[in-house]
Amino acid sequence: MDTLGTQAIRERVLAAWTASPARFREDANAEEELALGAYRDRLVVELAQNAADAALRHGTPGRLLLRLDGTTLLAANTGAALDSEGVEGLSTLRASTKRAVAPSSGDRHKDDEDGEHAATEPVGRFGVGFAAVLAVTDEPLIISGHDVVYWSRSRTRDIVAQLPELAPQIAERGRAVPVLRLPFATDRESMRDVLPDAVHIPGLDQILDTHDTAVLLPLRDDDAVATARRLIDAIDDALLLVLPALGEIVIESGTGRRTLTASSATVLDHAGGIWERHVGARRWRLAHATGSASAELLADRPVEERARPQWSVTVAVPVDDGEHPARLPGTQGTAEGERPPSTVVHAPTPTDDATALPALVVGTFPLDSTRRRIAPGPLTDHLASQVGETYARLVASFSAPSALALVPGPVGESELDASLHRSVREALSRTPFVPAARAGEAGSETEIVAGRRLRPTEVQLVDGLERAADPSALATVVPGLPAAGWWQRGPLTRLGATITALADLIDELATVNLPASRWREIYAALDGADPEALGALPVPLADGRLGRGPRGVLLPGEVDADLLATFQLRVAAPEAVHPLLARLGAVPATPSSVLRDPSVRAAIDTADDDRARELADAVLQLVAAGDLTAADEPWLAELPVPDATQTLAPAAELLLPESPLVAVLDVEPAEYTVDADVVNRHGREVLRAVGVRESFAVVQENDVPLDQELWHDLDGEDTWVEATLRDLPDDDLPPLIPTFRAIRDLDLVHDGSWARALGLLASDPEARPAIVEPMFAVTSDGVRHAAEPYSAWWLRRHARWEGWRLDELCTHDATPTLRALLRPVALDTDLAIDTTFASALGIARSLADVRTRTLLERLGDPAVSLSSTQLVEIYTELATRSPDTAEPPQWLRVPDGATTRLVDARDAVVCAEPHWLQLELPAVVPGPPRLADLLEIDLAEERYDAGPSHDGRQLPVPELTHAVLDEAPRSYVEHDDLVVAGQSVDWWIDRAHGHSTVHASTLDGLARGLAWMAGAWERRWLLAQVLQDPAALTVALLEESFTDRAERHSNSW
Repeated sequence: MDTLGTQAIRERVLAAWTASPARFREDANAEEELALGAYRDRLVVELAQNAADAALRHGTPGRLLLRLDGTTLLAANTGAALDSEGVEGLSTLRASTKRAVAPSSGDRHKDDEDGEHAATEPVGRFGVGFAAVLAVTDEPLIISGHDVVYWSRSRTRDIVAQLPELAPQIAERGRAVPVLRLPFATDRESMRDVLPDAVHIPGLDQILDTHDTAVLLPLRDDDAVATARRLIDAIDDALLLVLPALGEIVIESGTGRRTLTASSATVLDHAGGIWERHVGARRWRLAHATGSASAELLADRPVEERARPQWSVTVAVPVDDGEHPARLPGTQGTAEGERPPSTVVHAPTPTDDATALPALVVGTFPLDSTRRRIAPGPLTDHLASQVGETYARLVASFSAPSALALVPGPVGESELDASLHRSVREALSRTPFVPAARAGEAGSETEIVAGRRLRPTEVQLVDGLERAADPSALATVVPGLPAAGWWQRGPLTRLGATITALADLIDELATVNLPASRWREIYAALDGADPEALGALPVPLADGRLGRGPRGVLLPGEVDADLLATFQLRVAAPEAVHPLLARLGAVPATPSSVLRDPSVRAAIDTADDDRARELADAVLQLVAAGDLTAADEPWLAELPVPDATQTLAPAAELLLPESPLVAVLDVEPAEYTVDADVVNRHGREVLRAVGVRESFAVVQENDVPLDQELWHDLDGEDTWVEATLRDLPDDDLPPLIPTFRAIRDLDLVHDGSWARALGLLASDPEARPAIVEPMFAVTSDGVRHAAEPYSAWWLRRHARWEGWRLDELCTHDATPTLRALLRPVALDTDLAIDTTFASALGIARSLADVRTRTLLERLGDPAVSLSSTQLVEIYTELATRSPDTAEPPQWLRVPDGATTRLVDARDAVVCAEPHWLQLELPAVVPGPPRLADLLEIDLAEERYDAGPSHDGRQLPVPELTHAVLDEAPRSYVEHDDLVVAGQSVDWWIDRAHGHSTVHASTLDGLARGLAWMAGAWERRWLLAQVLQDPAALTVALLEESFTDRAERHSNSW
């Protein structure tokens, strides 16, 4: 019996098709488009939606069973049974028969008063959703009560093929005919006759006993089976949330059985429309709003939509056990390229419009003709703004800072999503949901209103304060601070929160009048913030002032407060002290820290005499209590200390009474010694610590450029610089002295006290290195050059012992020649110095120790008495010196028989070869040509034109000569009377015309000439003996062989 009116529907449809075959094609195309396009993956959603509508019409929470068994998909649901109107709706394209219904008076959904909106609006709105089944089947069948209705592609094709008007369409379209336009009815007893043989649902009768309606879908092929399995495996909480009329979904497939249940709603905030619902193991919090759209908003919508102006929106997020919003369900079960349901907007079932909002958004948004996307327009804009308001209420329902995780990012994923983001941000920005910071305890003067919430636009974030220990403690001085945990810059600034630089906050604090104890609370709150921004943090001082910046502030410590008051220093008020101040540069008030405070030195520098005495006394007390000295703080050496005349003088310029140095200085002792009362009050050690001396003061500085800018207030310092630079290679950059040391006040030593003064210097561990340790100057090429230290230079020039300069002295164990030239001195008894110290001062032990200048000066002293042998020794040493090391002398000493005499240097010549000595020149200095350069006098051959006479005969050198001289010339010129410069001589070396020729008039002269030319001058006597007596050659050579043995024998004795 056709109780559902399927035959009438078929007749109307076939009549329309017959009358207009184009209508047939239109229906076929539309259905194919829906199955392959808009509804291709909406199978499960549409089946669930129909189940929800059935439950809604029945007025009880619905149950849905989805079972995939082999090649058959079963969807069984509870709720109102399928009626003829429903069959007509399922068989009609784009003309839904669903209308708003009231819940039955029996078992009703909880209405708004119980926290959930009244479910009186069917979800399906277009009459096309059932077409989704065609994506997987050609033979859908519905069992509802005793009625069975089904649709069949093959049966429709057979019917249409029998109609002449439509037969050509079949030939053209093949199987592509409309399926859902022609319903067929049967009953449960005959149902098997219309089902494909492959359809088999075990326990179908039992299912129908517990469910009101069942949809059987024989799946077309393996692809259809895979699609069905994928879609039912992807079902999650979202489906029950968007279809609140359903209370349970059971899924059975090859992967097992799953049950999703939805509890009834729990009201959290009736006025705000906030409620919670459990779906399976997950708890969801939802915010809901409903309303009715105005005619203006619906003006561009179809008639059926304008007839149903009611709208609703719901925003939902999962909630964890800690009452925090959780992440939306994951993407498991979603095919590649598809979004999970929680990342698209639902209208109310999933659309293709993606959203990056971290919440599930459901609303009665209008859809476009594809039924997959939300249509733009006034209604969509209105609903987007309602989503924003609803979203804001949902966020405000959370009390934990994790609520900020729901603040959307700056941009959306599409134009619609961007609109949703803007609406949400705008609504959140004016919603008071951020707890304000609370400072202090209840009842204290810093308490603020408990539970006060701020709009994000009222929030003030201080840049860098989020890392502070307790920013909330600043609530009374900084309006708009959020509570602890809510300092999340990104979300809050997107909602309009203000960011203030921490440095600006610090500036504002400087204008606040607070008790010192309150400042300590503020420091505790700021602890951990950016130290650089806290550099100007105000600090209340013990004297009532408010200082800016902790650096340099003294924290009350071991130094007596009265002593600190003497200097009027910045000392923090004790009640305000907090460890943060120390981390920002404040230091405990120890003797060392007070002495290092620049204010102490500044106070002394600007004080008058009376105030300076008071301050100096306090400084000496601090030095006594601490461990700083002038070596650590050089300014202590400038501390004004009274001398014995009660005049203030820098400590470093004063000596302790009874210091041995006082006795050697040519000064008034009272002006150079500390007042005795000061010594008695503070002690000698304290005065030594500030630079008061018992010995010479020493200057030391590292990496000092050696140029005319060098200045240490030393006597003759500029002259020493010039002399040192002359001895160094020319350089574009000034040389660098790695370590410069010098002794001060050497010019104050009394002329008659140098012996004692030198003993003091030699025994002083600080002064001695300035004399004995070598000094180096490093040129720009990195080469180190030895240089004479300033102090040694000065002492050598100015210090005197018995009227003698130090470089005019020699030790008692010096060589006879040196003792004849210089003044011998006993180092231990006369000067009380050691040999190392003496050497550094230029006191010589050998000729090599004596400076060139000193040697020449002493040679020109008429009081000096030297033998000719000693003179030759001295000239031999001078010949090794560089011409740059001395000025040319005015007087020279020359041999005079066994002794020597002084001559005008202009009369002297250097005889570089011995044959010149035969001419009896008036002033002869024996030595090589380089000696002439040093003395700046002529060589003999340069001043005298002397050459041998031309009457000689060239003869071969006697053969036996070569037995004595290996390098002897082969010939010589013999003269009967050899005349040179009008004088008869025994021999001569003629070096005219670039040749060297020996001339001789005697055998002795020949021996001398040959020996000199052969470079064996020491063998001239041996050769003369052999030339005189050739028979004596053998004995002479044998005797010569004993020379070295004789020297060794003599030394052994």
